[in-house]
Amino acid sequence: ELDTPEDRYDLAADRRGPGARILFLVDRVADRPRALTEMEHVTFLSKPVLREELGAAFTELLGLSEGPRKPTQAAAELPDQERPARVLVAEDVDDNRLLIQLFFKPYPHELTLVENGEQALEAYLADPDFDLIFMDIQMPVMDGLAATRAIRGFENEQGLPPVPIIALTAHALREEFDKSRQAGCDAHLTKPISQDKLVAAVQEYRRRRPPPDGEN
Repeated sequence: ELDTPEDRYDLAADRRGPGARILFLVDRVADRPRALTEMEHVTFLSKPVLREELGAAFTELLGLSEGPRKPTQAAAELPDQERPARVLVAEDVDDNRLLIQLFFKPYPHELTLVENGEQALEAYLADPDFDLIFMDIQMPVMDGLAATRAIRGFENEQGLPPVPIIALTAHALREEFDKSRQAGCDAHLTKPISQDKLVAAVQEYRRRRPPPDGEN
Protein backbone atom coordinates (compact mmCIF):
# COMPACT_ATOMS: atom_id res chain seq x y z
CA GLU A 1 0.00 0.00 0.00
CA LEU A 2 1.34 3.44 -0.93
CA ASP A 3 0.15 6.84 0.24
CA THR A 4 3.33 8.65 -0.69
CA PRO A 5 4.60 11.34 -3.09
CA GLU A 6 4.94 10.52 -6.77
CA ASP A 7 8.65 9.80 -6.50
CA ARG A 8 7.84 6.87 -4.20
CA TYR A 9 5.51 5.46 -6.86
CA ASP A 10 8.33 5.74 -9.37
CA LEU A 11 10.73 4.00 -6.97
CA ALA A 12 8.31 1.10 -6.53
CA ALA A 13 7.90 0.78 -10.30
CA ASP A 14 11.67 0.91 -10.90
CA ARG A 15 12.32 -1.89 -8.40
CA ARG A 16 9.96 -4.39 -9.94
CA GLY A 17 11.54 -7.33 -11.71
CA PRO A 18 10.91 -8.43 -15.29
CA GLY A 19 7.26 -9.30 -15.84
CA ALA A 20 6.27 -8.22 -12.31
CA ARG A 21 2.77 -6.87 -11.66
CA ILE A 22 2.04 -3.96 -9.32
CA LEU A 23 -1.25 -3.12 -7.61
CA PHE A 24 -1.33 0.32 -5.96
CA LEU A 25 -3.93 1.16 -3.29
CA VAL A 26 -4.66 4.89 -3.28
CA ASP A 27 -7.19 7.27 -1.76
CA ARG A 28 -8.52 8.27 -5.19
CA VAL A 29 -7.83 6.64 -8.54
CA ALA A 30 -8.05 10.08 -10.13
CA ASP A 31 -4.85 11.05 -8.28
CA ARG A 32 -2.72 8.30 -9.83
CA PRO A 33 0.47 9.54 -11.57
CA ARG A 34 -0.08 9.80 -15.32
CA ALA A 35 3.28 8.19 -16.15
CA LEU A 36 2.36 5.01 -14.28
CA THR A 37 -1.06 4.69 -15.92
CA GLU A 38 0.73 4.10 -19.21
CA MET A 39 2.93 1.30 -17.82
CA GLU A 40 2.08 -2.32 -18.53
CA HIS A 41 0.90 -4.54 -15.65
CA VAL A 42 0.19 -1.62 -13.27
CA THR A 43 -3.28 -1.23 -11.72
CA PHE A 44 -4.75 1.23 -9.21
CA LEU A 45 -7.61 0.69 -6.74
CA SER A 46 -9.11 3.25 -4.40
CA LYS A 47 -9.58 2.50 -0.70
CA PRO A 48 -11.52 0.94 0.89
CA VAL A 49 -11.17 -1.99 -1.51
CA LEU A 50 -14.06 -4.43 -1.96
CA ARG A 51 -13.34 -8.12 -2.44
CA GLU A 52 -14.90 -8.10 -5.91
CA GLU A 53 -12.72 -5.16 -6.96
CA LEU A 54 -9.61 -6.93 -5.75
CA GLY A 55 -10.55 -10.13 -7.55
CA ALA A 56 -11.20 -8.28 -10.81
CA ALA A 57 -7.86 -6.46 -10.49
CA PHE A 58 -5.97 -9.73 -9.98
CA THR A 59 -7.77 -11.23 -12.97
CA GLU A 60 -6.53 -8.37 -15.12
CA LEU A 61 -2.99 -8.26 -13.75
CA LEU A 62 -2.37 -12.00 -13.88
CA GLY A 63 -3.82 -12.38 -17.34
CA LEU A 64 -6.40 -14.93 -16.26
CA SER A 65 -8.70 -13.84 -19.07
CA GLU A 66 -8.27 -12.86 -22.67
CA GLY A 67 -9.86 -9.47 -22.03
CA PRO A 68 -12.43 -7.74 -24.21
CA ARG A 69 -12.46 -8.76 -27.84
CA LYS A 70 -13.85 -6.89 -30.83
CA PRO A 71 -16.93 -8.54 -32.29
CA THR A 72 -16.06 -10.53 -35.40
CA GLN A 73 -18.27 -11.44 -38.34
CA ALA A 74 -18.75 -14.90 -36.85
CA ALA A 75 -19.66 -13.36 -33.47
CA ALA A 76 -22.31 -11.22 -35.14
CA GLU A 77 -24.06 -14.39 -36.31
CA LEU A 78 -24.28 -15.88 -32.81
CA PRO A 79 -27.53 -15.89 -30.81
CA ASP A 80 -28.12 -12.71 -28.80
CA GLN A 81 -27.17 -14.39 -25.52
CA GLU A 82 -23.73 -15.34 -26.88
CA ARG A 83 -22.95 -12.35 -29.10
CA PRO A 84 -20.70 -9.65 -27.58
CA ALA A 85 -22.86 -6.67 -26.62
CA ARG A 86 -22.14 -3.02 -27.34
CA VAL A 87 -22.63 -1.26 -24.00
CA LEU A 88 -22.68 2.49 -23.31
CA VAL A 89 -21.81 3.42 -19.70
CA ALA A 90 -22.51 6.92 -18.37
CA GLU A 91 -20.78 7.42 -14.99
CA ASP A 92 -19.15 10.62 -13.71
CA VAL A 93 -16.92 9.10 -10.99
CA ASP A 94 -13.48 8.03 -12.26
CA ASP A 95 -13.18 5.18 -9.75
CA ASN A 96 -16.55 3.75 -10.76
CA ARG A 97 -15.72 3.84 -14.45
CA LEU A 98 -12.45 2.03 -13.79
CA LEU A 99 -14.23 -0.56 -11.66
CA ILE A 100 -16.81 -1.21 -14.38
CA GLN A 101 -13.99 -1.71 -16.86
CA LEU A 102 -12.40 -4.24 -14.53
CA PHE A 103 -15.71 -6.04 -14.02
CA PHE A 104 -16.15 -6.50 -17.78
CA LYS A 105 -12.51 -7.38 -18.45
CA PRO A 106 -13.17 -11.17 -18.57
CA TYR A 107 -16.01 -10.68 -21.09
CA PRO A 108 -15.98 -9.84 -24.81
CA HIS A 109 -18.50 -6.99 -24.57
CA GLU A 110 -17.51 -3.69 -26.17
CA LEU A 111 -17.71 -0.79 -23.68
CA THR A 112 -18.02 2.92 -24.44
CA LEU A 113 -17.58 5.05 -21.31
CA VAL A 114 -18.67 8.68 -20.91
CA GLU A 115 -18.65 11.08 -17.95
CA ASN A 116 -22.10 12.70 -17.98
CA GLY A 117 -25.56 12.58 -19.48
CA GLU A 118 -24.77 15.05 -22.23
CA GLN A 119 -21.91 12.87 -23.48
CA ALA A 120 -24.16 9.81 -23.27
CA LEU A 121 -26.79 11.55 -25.39
CA GLU A 122 -24.18 12.66 -27.95
CA ALA A 123 -22.76 9.13 -28.15
CA TYR A 124 -26.18 7.63 -28.74
CA LEU A 125 -27.25 10.23 -31.30
CA ALA A 126 -24.02 9.56 -33.21
CA ASP A 127 -24.46 5.78 -33.05
CA PRO A 128 -27.84 4.43 -31.90
CA ASP A 129 -26.71 0.83 -32.39
CA PHE A 130 -25.84 0.16 -28.73
CA ASP A 131 -27.34 -2.97 -27.19
CA LEU A 132 -27.65 -1.50 -23.68
CA ILE A 133 -27.01 1.69 -21.71
CA PHE A 134 -26.02 1.87 -18.04
CA MET A 135 -27.06 5.36 -16.98
CA ASP A 136 -25.93 6.90 -13.70
CA ILE A 137 -28.69 9.16 -12.41
CA GLN A 138 -26.73 11.85 -10.55
CA MET A 139 -24.20 13.41 -12.93
CA PRO A 140 -23.01 16.95 -13.72
CA VAL A 141 -23.84 18.89 -16.91
CA MET A 142 -26.87 16.67 -17.67
CA ASP A 143 -28.22 14.11 -15.23
CA GLY A 144 -29.21 10.60 -16.17
CA LEU A 145 -32.96 11.22 -16.12
CA ALA A 146 -32.69 14.16 -18.53
CA ALA A 147 -30.40 12.16 -20.81
CA THR A 148 -32.81 9.22 -20.81
CA ARG A 149 -35.78 11.45 -21.68
CA ALA A 150 -33.78 13.00 -24.52
CA ILE A 151 -32.82 9.57 -25.86
CA ARG A 152 -36.44 8.40 -25.78
CA GLY A 153 -37.52 11.59 -27.55
CA PHE A 154 -34.93 11.03 -30.29
CA GLU A 155 -36.06 7.42 -30.74
CA ASN A 156 -39.69 8.51 -31.07
CA GLU A 157 -38.83 11.16 -33.64
CA GLN A 158 -36.70 8.77 -35.71
CA GLY A 159 -38.93 5.73 -35.34
CA LEU A 160 -36.14 3.73 -33.69
CA PRO A 161 -36.68 0.75 -31.39
CA PRO A 162 -35.90 1.78 -27.79
CA VAL A 163 -32.48 0.83 -26.48
CA PRO A 164 -32.63 -0.80 -23.02
CA ILE A 165 -31.49 1.69 -20.36
CA ILE A 166 -30.54 0.59 -16.83
CA ALA A 167 -30.51 3.31 -14.18
CA LEU A 168 -27.61 3.32 -11.70
CA THR A 169 -28.20 5.13 -8.42
CA ALA A 170 -27.06 5.20 -4.82
CA HIS A 171 -30.68 5.36 -3.61
CA ALA A 172 -32.88 2.31 -3.12
CA LEU A 173 -36.05 4.32 -2.45
CA ARG A 174 -39.27 3.48 -4.30
CA GLU A 175 -39.49 7.13 -5.32
CA GLU A 176 -36.17 6.85 -7.17
CA PHE A 177 -37.34 3.70 -8.95
CA ASP A 178 -40.49 5.49 -10.08
CA LYS A 179 -38.56 8.53 -11.35
CA SER A 180 -36.26 6.39 -13.46
CA ARG A 181 -39.18 4.43 -14.90
CA GLN A 182 -41.08 7.61 -15.74
CA ALA A 183 -38.00 8.98 -17.51
CA GLY A 184 -37.88 5.87 -19.70
CA CYS A 185 -35.46 3.50 -17.94
CA ASP A 186 -36.17 -0.21 -18.21
CA ALA A 187 -34.66 -1.27 -14.89
CA HIS A 188 -32.83 0.07 -11.85
CA LEU A 189 -29.64 -1.06 -10.09
CA THR A 190 -28.58 0.28 -6.70
CA LYS A 191 -24.93 1.04 -5.90
CA PRO A 192 -22.57 -0.46 -4.94
CA ILE A 193 -23.11 -2.74 -7.92
CA SER A 194 -21.48 -6.15 -8.07
CA GLN A 195 -19.86 -7.70 -11.10
CA ASP A 196 -22.48 -10.46 -11.13
CA LYS A 197 -25.35 -7.96 -11.25
CA LEU A 198 -23.81 -5.93 -14.06
CA VAL A 199 -23.08 -8.95 -16.23
CA ALA A 200 -26.50 -10.45 -15.51
CA ALA A 201 -28.16 -7.16 -16.49
CA VAL A 202 -26.45 -7.26 -19.88
CA GLN A 203 -27.71 -10.79 -20.51
CA GLU A 204 -31.24 -10.01 -19.32
CA TYR A 205 -31.88 -6.58 -20.80
CA ARG A 206 -29.64 -6.32 -23.88
CA ARG A 207 -31.34 -5.44 -27.15
CA ARG A 208 -32.90 -8.45 -28.88
CA ARG A 209 -32.24 -8.30 -32.60
CA PRO A 210 -34.18 -10.09 -35.33
CA PRO A 211 -32.38 -13.07 -36.86
CA PRO A 212 -30.59 -12.56 -40.20
CA ASP A 213 -32.68 -12.93 -43.36
CA GLY A 214 -33.43 -16.54 -44.17
CA GLU A 215 -33.43 -17.69 -40.51
CA ASN A 216 -36.49 -18.44 -38.40
